[in-house]
Amino acid sequence: FDKTSCSGVMSSESLLENPGIFDEQNVASGRDILDRQLQYADIYLDYCTIFPPLPGSLGIKGGSFNVARSHVFKILHRYLEEEPDLRSWLGNQELCTIQQARALLCELRSRYSTLDEEKLQMKNSWKDDSSWYRRHRQPNDSSSENAKPISLEERKKLAKLRIQALREQRLSKA
Repeated sequence: FDKTSCSGVMSSESLLENPGIFDEQNVASGRDILDRQLQYADIYLDYCTIFPPLPGSLGIKGGSFNVARSHVFKILHRYLEEEPDLRSWLGNQELCTIQQARALLCELRSRYSTLDEEKLQMKNSWKDDSSWYRRHRQPNDSSSENAKPISLEERKKLAKLRIQALREQRLSKA
């Protein structure tokens, strides 16, 4: 607060990928980041064993494991994007136990274990924009780079026009 005068921080998306986001550990190498993410996934699965998600949450098929699946996916997103077969395996409804998720972690670990620091830093997972949180920040096209910022008043005006158009559309259907 003293430095920014900020009352709070919204960090839920980035915390899904990096639960230690507010930890002041210096993680500088590709190997450190990989090891950190794999450790987070291991710890998360430990917690799922001790405190399992509620039965039946997130659907009948996959049941409560869908909660764990979702969190493991977000923690390992940057690496699963490089290993589509493992990403598909995690997304497969047949992978539905913590033991199977640990086997996936073991396989991911083994695939990256032979890479030295130079090879790790050449992979897309090393880049900041490969994170779960940053995946939304990539522009869809080049026109967004040239877009002029608009004022708050202009945004309000556009929002009112959209609301009015939706009302008219709804009334015309009635």
